Amino acid sequence: METLRLPKSHGGLNLFCAEERNEAQYLSWLSAYLAPQNERPLWVFVADELYRLAIRVSDASIIPEDYRTNPFSQDWRPNKNKLPFILKQILKVADKYHLTIDAPYIPQDTRKRMTAWAHPAMLDQENLRLRTPEARCLKRRHAVRNLDHLEEIAEQDEEDHTGADDCECPNCDADRVEGCRHPSRCQEFANDLLGGIAPKWNLASEQIELPGQLWQEMSENRDSALENGEEVVFNQLLGNSLDESDMFRVFVNSHALRPGTAREICLREPGIRNLPPSDASSVHVIACGSTIYGRSADARGGFAVHFPDAEYGDDSGRCAGSYQTEERSAAIAILRAAQIVPLDRTMHIVTNSKNVVKRICNKLEENDDAG
Repeated sequence: METLRLPKSHGGLNLFCAEERNEAQYLSWLSAYLAPQNERPLWVFVADELYRLAIRVSDASIIPEDYRTNPFSQDWRPNKNKLPFILKQILKVADKYHLTIDAPYIPQDTRKRMTAWAHPAMLDQENLRLRTPEARCLKRRHAVRNLDHLEEIAEQDEEDHTGADDCECPNCDADRVEGCRHPSRCQEFANDLLGGIAPKWNLASEQIELPGQLWQEMSENRDSALENGEEVVFNQLLGNSLDESDMFRVFVNSHALRPGTAREICLREPGIRNLPPSDASSVHVIACGSTIYGRSADARGGFAVHFPDAEYGDDSGRCAGSYQTEERSAAIAILRAAQIVPLDRTMHIVTNSKNVVKRICNKLEENDDAG
């Protein structure tokens, strides 16, 4: 049956599959639901309210109603029996295809905006400690919504802070004005909550500032440079300005470089970049791909990676998968080169596919948004 559903060019009959067609539609609606705020269609605002109202009783006490956004970016679940059919199916495909919120490195501003309650990267997933008196006080008296608010409470930067219930430092006095009876306990609890966030999402995780001067200097002429056969610079700063809506991923259990479940991906260590040594020269690499019997069921692709200066070993091989094009083969060659060369080295890549260069350099952000 799977063979019959393949395109005719790949030996199938292009047989219609209603289940896959429906799931594709639900995924497109999921994408619309998770779009940036100014791009969301009207129906998703109704869906927001329906999801919030259908929250499970066990989760309702953890995150106040006013603090709930959606069950995809927060760790709470709605009761599916209380949802309309379409919203229930959207949840189903999100689970089936392992929707998660992820990036190699989470920008600090994004981490600060994440919810303090039902955080998706909280190591203690049961959130049992969020039902304590301190948690209730942080929600009701301190009105803590996100990690930025939580960090403000956790900061004990007053020299005269004693940590006792009767501490009279300015921070504790200000907390008492808000109605908090035990400021030191709330501060300690807030600090514990921050420490219970996985490293990738933890506010204490740092990232080096990457130099963007070369990209900025060459960005204006990159379109014409490619057409003229000149060098084009890869924008390594793209991920530093990601908003939450840009970080949702599906198929992470099958299509990621290091596949895993949605939960495993969310809890992974941050991808810390290393700066190349100031005196290090670029690694020159030729990465090319080719395909024979293109546009047919017999298409076969291959790649080759060559280091002219013999700094690293060459590599070549066949391209796996049923879908084979020359562009895909060249992309695999570039990927293989990036896997061979250490992360702290700068590469100068020569390839035989202008389209691949355009996709990963000139139109990387656009293609990333399109999946």
